[in-house]
Order: sequence, then C-alpha cells, then structure tokens
Amino acid sequence: MKDTFEFESTMNNGKLTIKMEKPREVYDKIVVIDAGHGGNDPGASGNGIIEKEYALKISEYIYDRLRELGLDVKMTRTEDETLSPTERVNRVLNAFGNKSDVIVISNHINAGGGDGAEVIYALRNKNTLSNLILQEL
Repeated sequence: MKDTFEFESTMNNGKLTIKMEKPREVYDKIVVIDAGHGGNDPGASGNGIIEKEYALKISEYIYDRLRELGLDVKMTRTEDETLSPTERVNRVLNAFGNKSDVIVISNHINAGGGDGAEVIYALRNKNTLSNLILQEL
C-alpha cells in the first residue's frame, strides 16, 4: 500500500469522470488503526497467543466498528506483512498527513508485566483523549 486514495465517479452526458483524492483532502477527521508488529516481527508470544495475529484481529474489529458508526477510518496494514518503523510512520503520513485532527491507534498486546491498559499520545497533544479512553476501558 504505497498511497491511499478516495474515488468518486460521476457520469454526465455519457462521459465518465473519476476524481481521486487523498483522504486528508476529503475528510475533516481521520482515524488510523495500526495493527502492531506483523510479518517477520511476531511481537510477544505465549500461551498460544502471537501478538501480531491478535493485534491484526483487534484492529480489524475496531476498523469495522468505527465504519459502522460512520467514522472515516483506515488501516496501516490489513495482512501479515513486515513494516519497518519508518514504513509504518510513512503509511500514516503519506495518506493522512501530520495534522492534529488525525487520530492514530496502534494496537499491541504487551507481555512485559504490569497491569491494565496503556494509552500513549504524541507530546504535541494534550492527554484529554487518552484519559477518556482509559476511563472507558
């Protein structure tokens, strides 16, 4: 997935017009779901659980649910593929830009100890959304 585009087709007087725009040009807000790990990076594993597989399943569920709610949402990967950290960031930036109204959710299943959920937010942002997410979990 090098570039992501939204397509709009219209037919006028027998002439087909196809308009291609990047999602950033079409929507006010975008949610990007990132399924952590993938490909030759399995992430944590134990008790028959491989992180990359569950991260993708969870991401697909969130994607489907947000679409049902009418939100505009995209995914960085939809199959078991290897993404370098740079490629993962570039997939978000190339398609959706680096604006404050782009929400990125990266799903991981940590195995390093500790309790509960972890919500990380960009230092340029306030922690308002991350705190609301944690309160709802």
